[in-house]
Amino acid sequence: MTLMGYADQLSARPGEQVAFKVSCDAPAYRASLVRFVGSMWPKRPIEPERLHAAFEGEYPGRAQTIGIGSWVSVDLDPVITTERGLTVGCFVLPGLADRGAEQTVWALCGSDGREVASLAIDDEGRLVARTGEGPAACSGEALSNNCWYSVVVSFSDAGIRLVCRKEPRSWLPAQLLPCTESGTQLPADDLARLLIGASSADERGRPRHCFNGKIARPVIAAGASVEAVHAALLEGIDACAGIEGVAGVWDFSRGLDTATVEEVSGHNAGGVCHNHPMRAVVGPGWTGREVDPRLAPAEYDAIAFHEDDLDDCRWETDFTWTVPEGLAPGVYGVRLESAEAIDHIPLYIRSGQGETPAILYLAPTNTYLAYGNERLYEGIESTPDFVVRSVQDPVSLTERDYFLMEHPEIGSSVYDVHPDHTGICYSSRLRPVVTMRAEVSSWTTGHPRHFSADLFLIEWLEHLDFAYDVATDEDLHIEGVDLLEKYAVIVTGSHPEYWTTPALDALERYLAAGGRCMYLGGNGFYWVTGISSHAPHVVEIRRGINGTRAWTSHPGEVHLSTTGELGGLWRYRGRAPNRMMGVGFTSQGWGGAPGYTRLPDSADPRAAFVFEGIGIDEPLGDFGLVMGGAAGDEIDRYDPDLGSPPEGLRLATTEGQHTDYYQVVIEDCTFMLSGRGGTEDARVRSDIVLVEDSDQGGAVFSVGSINWIGSLMWNGGVNSISRMTANVLRRFQERSPV
Repeated sequence: MTLMGYADQLSARPGEQVAFKVSCDAPAYRASLVRFVGSMWPKRPIEPERLHAAFEGEYPGRAQTIGIGSWVSVDLDPVITTERGLTVGCFVLPGLADRGAEQTVWALCGSDGREVASLAIDDEGRLVARTGEGPAACSGEALSNNCWYSVVVSFSDAGIRLVCRKEPRSWLPAQLLPCTESGTQLPADDLARLLIGASSADERGRPRHCFNGKIARPVIAAGASVEAVHAALLEGIDACAGIEGVAGVWDFSRGLDTATVEEVSGHNAGGVCHNHPMRAVVGPGWTGREVDPRLAPAEYDAIAFHEDDLDDCRWETDFTWTVPEGLAPGVYGVRLESAEAIDHIPLYIRSGQGETPAILYLAPTNTYLAYGNERLYEGIESTPDFVVRSVQDPVSLTERDYFLMEHPEIGSSVYDVHPDHTGICYSSRLRPVVTMRAEVSSWTTGHPRHFSADLFLIEWLEHLDFAYDVATDEDLHIEGVDLLEKYAVIVTGSHPEYWTTPALDALERYLAAGGRCMYLGGNGFYWVTGISSHAPHVVEIRRGINGTRAWTSHPGEVHLSTTGELGGLWRYRGRAPNRMMGVGFTSQGWGGAPGYTRLPDSADPRAAFVFEGIGIDEPLGDFGLVMGGAAGDEIDRYDPDLGSPPEGLRLATTEGQHTDYYQVVIEDCTFMLSGRGGTEDARVRSDIVLVEDSDQGGAVFSVGSINWIGSLMWNGGVNSISRMTANVLRRFQERSPV
C-alpha cells in the first residue's frame, strides 16, 4: 500500500498558506498535525506531539502519477507546413544507445497532437526516421555511446532520406554511416509542436520514449536540401539561422539558468524545458580551451536529457493550511494515515511577529535534498568491495530502501547516477523525499542520519527548555544576513554540507558583526551549491574532478547552470570550511566512533566556560546513540595550512583513535600511498575548536563530527557532550562578550 506526499514549501510563518499533495492508493486517509520532539527511529522512537489543525480530517485517496524524464517542448508559432517538404537537423550524442528500448530524439506533431514525423533510436541502437505511417529510414548500424553524430533527415515527395555522420574524435576522422531510405511520404499537415528528447506527452505532461544523452543545434527548414542543412549544422548556429527556408533554430547555449530555450532565426517561438534537463554541458564544438560556459557560450550549445530527470511531480493539491498565529516555532509534520500506511510530511514553522528567541536552529535542508531518495546501496550485491571497504557492519536494508528501489519515479539524489552513468546534479523538493522522515535510518550504519538524526538535537533543545526558532537553507539563501542578525547564536544540524554563495556570505557577515555559531556537525560548508532563480525548489551540485565524491563531472561541466559559478569544493574557491569554522572535512568511515581526549588548550582561561562542570578526566563522547560514540561518520580537523585561524583553541581531539575504515579524504592525497587510515595517519581525527573575535564578539564553536548530535541525549541527556554543548549555547546566547 502506497501513501506519500509533499508540501509546496519547506517552511512557513504564521499567516502563510502551505499546499499539501498526496498520493494514496487506499480508499481514504486521514491528515493531522504533529510537532516533532525527537527522532522516531524505531529502536528509540519519540512520538511526536499531536496538535489540532484546521485541515485535520479524512480525505479520499487517489493515486497521483509522476511524469519522470526530461524533454523540451516548442509550441510552433507560426506553424510549419509540409507543402514544400521538410528538413530537420541536429547533433546527437547517445548516452545509452544500447538501452534496448526506443528513445525519441525529436518528434513533430500536428495541431491535433498526433505525431507526424520523428527521429528516434530504436531498440537495436539504430537511428530511425519515420512519419506516422509506413517504413522508416534507418542507419545501417547501431550508434556508439558518448560519440557525437550530426544527423539530418529530409521528408519530401521522394520519401525520407537520412544522413548520419559520426564526428571526428581526436585523430580519428569523421565517418558517414550507411543509411537506408524510405519511399514513405510526409502527409500534408500543419505542424504545431516540436518535442525534443521525448515523444508525445499526455495532458499531465508525462513523456514517452525519453532520450538519454545530449542533443544540440536543432534546426528545421522547409524545402532545403540535406546537404545545405548538414553543411550549416557543421558550421554553427549562425549558419543554421541563415539557411534558405529556415523555419526554426533553437540555441541551447542561451538562458542556461532558465527553463526556456531560445529560437534565434526569428522565424519561430522559443521552447520550454520540462523536468530540468542538464544545462551548461559541452556541445559538439567544445575545444577544451575554455571550461566556463560564459567564456565560450557557442561551445555549450547542448542539453543533456535523461529518462529519470524530475523537477516537479506536479501533483494536484489535496488540502491547504494557513499557519495560525501563536504556533510555537519548531519542526512539524503533517501526519498521513491510511488503514495500512503512515507518512509524515515535514514542515518548519518559523516565528511570527513579536519577540524572537535568541537561538536559531538552521536546518541543513540543502543536505536533505542532496541526499533525497539516495540509492547508493543499489547493486551492492555486485560490488561487495565497496561495502567491505566502507562499512564495518553488514549492510541491512530497510523496507524504505526497498521501496525506493521499487519506485524510481520519485527521483534520486545527487549521490546517484543516471542510467547512462553520468552524475545526477539536480534535486527537487517538489516530490516525496522519503529519506527526509523522522524514522529513517542510514543503510551504512542502521542509525539515524540527516533529518532523523537532527531530531536528536530538537529533543535535546526541548529537554533543556531552550527557546529556539527554525529556518532552512533555502530561507537563508533568499533572505541573507537579514534573517540571521536578529539571533544571538546560530546552531547547525549534523551535516550542513551544501552551501550557496548568498548563504555563505550571509553567515560570514553575521559572524563579522559579532554573531556566534555552533557548528554541531561534520563535513560542513563543503560543496558549492546552486539554487535556481526560476525554480528555488531545485538545488544543483557539480562534483567536479576532486574531492570525496560519488561521481566525477564530465570535463568542462563543473560550472553550475543555475548560477554560472564554478562548482565543486568551496576549498577550491578559497573558502575552505577551516577558514570560517576552524575545522574542515578530513575523513569518513563507518567503523566505530570514539570519544575525545582533552588538549592543553582546554586549560586556557578563555575556554573555562566550555568545560564547566566537567571533570578533567571525565570521558568526552565515548558513548552515543549513533555508532556508539560522538566522533564518527564524517569528521573534521583543525589545520592552519587550510585556513584554520591560528588564534583558535584546539580543545580536544580523537587523533589516533580511529580505525582504518576511516581514510584521509581524497583532496588531501597527492600520491596514492598506503598508511592513510586512522591507525596511521594523524590527519584522521575530529577536533573540537573554539574561535572568537575579541573586538566584535563573534565566536564559533565547532565539534567536527556528524555523530556529535547523536550523543546529546545519551543517558537521558546527562553526559559530558550534553553539558559541554549546553555550556557553550548558554554563553553564546548572551549578548555580552564570550
